[in-house]
Amino acid sequence: MKLSIIISVLNSHEIVRRQLLHFKKMDLPEDIEIIFIDDGSNPPLTHDGSLKNFTMYATNDKRPWTVELARNLGARVADGEYLLMTDIDYIIPRDAIEAVYTLKEDKGRFHRQYLDRCSTSPRF
Repeated sequence: MKLSIIISVLNSHEIVRRQLLHFKKMDLPEDIEIIFIDDGSNPPLTHDGSLKNFTMYATNDKRPWTVELARNLGARVADGEYLLMTDIDYIIPRDAIEAVYTLKEDKGRFHRQYLDRCSTSPRF
């Protein structure tokens, strides 16, 4: 997988429906995956399975709107070499996806870093 698009969502059922239609119309390459992370929507989000390379995960966390937790889960489950992360209320245009997908310049490497709840030291 070359690119993983990770989108966190909470209680935005209609926007999810529109986003899925948007991605279906784009007919993206096979090596782009789309991951929605449901951060506790009520009722839980569902999808019809008609979008290729699409997966939906739930954080299963009972705290209200833990967007950072959702993004971290998305990064952990993603198969892509590159990650493109956003929230559900942003529409990603095709040219933005293509710019990331076809990037030829030297790419910077960034370490994934998070703080352990029991420590103030960053972990890599």
